[in-house]
Amino acid sequence: LVSAVEYGSPAAAAGLLPGDLILSVDGIAVHNTRQFLDHVAKRDPGVEVAIGYQRRDMHNTANAVLAERPQPQN
Repeated sequence: LVSAVEYGSPAAAAGLLPGDLILSVDGIAVHNTRQFLDHVAKRDPGVEVAIGYQRRDMHNTANAVLAERPQPQN
């Protein structure tokens, strides 16, 4: 479940909203946040992915271009 969407983020550009339920990434089913993050982490920044989601009773697909991931602080 999308809990928040940061302004200017790939999710915002794709039109995702808080409350949307993510169902798949590039046609691969995801059942929880960890699976979603694992699938996205396998792709390079700049790559477009198709995100299947449910909003209310409607199933939709949004395309998002992945951004650079922040580097961990040491």
